[in-house]
Amino acid sequence: KLIQMPAELDGFVALFDGSASLVKGALLESIGKDLGEEPQVDKKPPPEGGGPDTDGGGGKPPVKEAIPHPAKRLARVKLRVGPMGIAKTSNLQPYLFRVLQEQDVGADVEVTVEVRSGAGIPEDVLEKRIVEGLEQLGMQVSIEAE
Repeated sequence: KLIQMPAELDGFVALFDGSASLVKGALLESIGKDLGEEPQVDKKPPPEGGGPDTDGGGGKPPVKEAIPHPAKRLARVKLRVGPMGIAKTSNLQPYLFRVLQEQDVGADVEVTVEVRSGAGIPEDVLEKRIVEGLEQLGMQVSIEAE
């Protein structure tokens, strides 16, 4: 998909997942021709006063657009999510972990999972499947049972 205008970016949730590229100039024109798309032109009217470096002859100073301040970045955050049904945990990947990874791929995350089950979770499942599996991935795991 060729996105040429900034307003078109709003429709893409996972735009920067490694599959997108930013191009301009001749390469943008070449890609547009290959895809059979006409180049779009930003239809903003020129700033009042005739241009960015003139006073427009009317004695008005050039119009300057304010540059927004970057969002405040937090170095340490605790998020408590839940309680939720086990079926909803698959939503944690796209809406929590992927978003955090997009912001800082080197960030460390500590996850605490508190499980309440009417049927109970067998101890051998906790030890052999969960703990051993995560430890094989190099993760530290501890269990606190009630």
